[in-house]
Amino acid sequence: MAKALLKHGEFELHKMEEKHVIPFCNNLSPQNIREFQVLYEEDPLSSLYDVLNDDLAHVITVEGRPVAALGAYEGVIWVMFSRDIKKYWRSFVRMSPKVIRFYHQFYEQLDAIVWDENTFIHNWLVHLGFEPQFIEEDNRGMRTVHFVRCNYWYDDIDSGSSRPVMH
Repeated sequence: MAKALLKHGEFELHKMEEKHVIPFCNNLSPQNIREFQVLYEEDPLSSLYDVLNDDLAHVITVEGRPVAALGAYEGVIWVMFSRDIKKYWRSFVRMSPKVIRFYHQFYEQLDAIVWDENTFIHNWLVHLGFEPQFIEEDNRGMRTVHFVRCNYWYDDIDSGSSRPVMH
């Protein structure tokens, strides 16, 4: 396997490759399956194949198994999770600031568009410094929350109060 772009404990961020797509889709979280069926009315497998050649399409792996697929396209960040993410959620949250800093190398502003039913992800984004901007409703009555996060020179995702004190 290629060298990891980022590492955090047992997590590794890698460029998404074709070999990741089918194993990831076969283990896709029920929430993501439902979101693709109801909100997007698309197939997750074909959607992942569509982004496979994007420069900023990645997977986060644990022991070589993809537990998350993510990327940024034109400044809009997207994330999908496998069923296994429940085991690793706390560690994933701890790694997330590194991932956001990684994507901020390419975009000063990151946007996220999240289904209004996915409050778990809303809370995660707010934890990472994203701010909700507005709610949009499509012609089917489906609502999405639009978040934005800007990269400032003084920006620090990690909480200073949670760092150990050095004497």
